[in-house]
Amino acid sequence: AARKEDRKAEAKAREAAAAQTKVARSAEAEIARLTTRRDEIDRALFDPAAALPADRGRTASDLMQERGRTETALGTAEAVWLEASAALEG
Repeated sequence: AARKEDRKAEAKAREAAAAQTKVARSAEAEIARLTTRRDEIDRALFDPAAALPADRGRTASDLMQERGRTETALGTAEAVWLEASAALEG
């Protein structure tokens, strides 16, 4: 009976680890996406000729507002990643 309970506990731990790994990977992908977008916004602000076509007609104010939202989302994604990574280590 004890062996059966041990196997159940191990299976539950594996499931929890798999879920945290999924969360961490998702957060990593979001961090990469947001970092790329932040870089695109920076390029549009500092070198308008090199901006993406969608960003060329936007004002600096619009771009700065989007950059702020992107930074906020990036901070959230980093916090999620850190939490998931800590859970995996612990």
